[in-house]
Amino acid sequence: MSALPSLPTSDMNTADLGELMGAFTEVATKLEATHQRLRAEVARLEGELREANEQLARKERLAALGEMAAGIAHEVRNPLGSISLHAGILEGDLPPDSEERTLACKIRAAVRGLDAVVSDVLTFSKEMPVRPMEVSTEELCERAISEAIAGVDGGSSVQVELDVAAAESIECDAHLAHRAMVNVVRNAVEAMVDTEPERPRVLSVSARPARSRAGSSRGAVSGIAIRVRDTGPGVPD
Repeated sequence: MSALPSLPTSDMNTADLGELMGAFTEVATKLEATHQRLRAEVARLEGELREANEQLARKERLAALGEMAAGIAHEVRNPLGSISLHAGILEGDLPPDSEERTLACKIRAAVRGLDAVVSDVLTFSKEMPVRPMEVSTEELCERAISEAIAGVDGGSSVQVELDVAAAESIECDAHLAHRAMVNVVRNAVEAMVDTEPERPRVLSVSARPARSRAGSSRGAVSGIAIRVRDTGPGVPD
């Protein structure tokens, strides 16, 4: 009886070992790729966390600065009120055409300007929630012009040209928009009253429908363009 041929065990072991090494290499490559992705993700998250911490620290510093500014503004406002009161009394007691009365008027005008700065500091030192609503463009401009002119010594000498008929209403926060308009118009009026008397003093305020680009994903959106022009000397080069 003849013996059965023996199987090539060495060849089978080599094939199995090669297949095992191939599988091991593939798994190691995938693990290395996963490790690299994890390292990149960790680096990205660490960067975002660092940026978030920096923003938080900056907000805390700004909050502390705002509280300090609000305290200083309140302390400054009290003596400003006294200065304005006494300058007004002095103005009333002086002859109309005297140089002293003119100086008293200038003191009151300067106090009004400082008080406006204090009001702005107090406004920016606290949270300002925006409450949008439909506002008459004409009413917004008229109120801002009236307050700005009344707050500037010599503002009554300014001629006003208002053209807002083409823009009936605008959606905005009525209070914040009014404060912004008052600041812009006041600057224009102050620029004109500080010039030579013979120079024309004309304040032009116009409002027109406009379209502004809000980004390629959202397209164009409707809006109102309010323009304030004056005949002052302008800003030097």
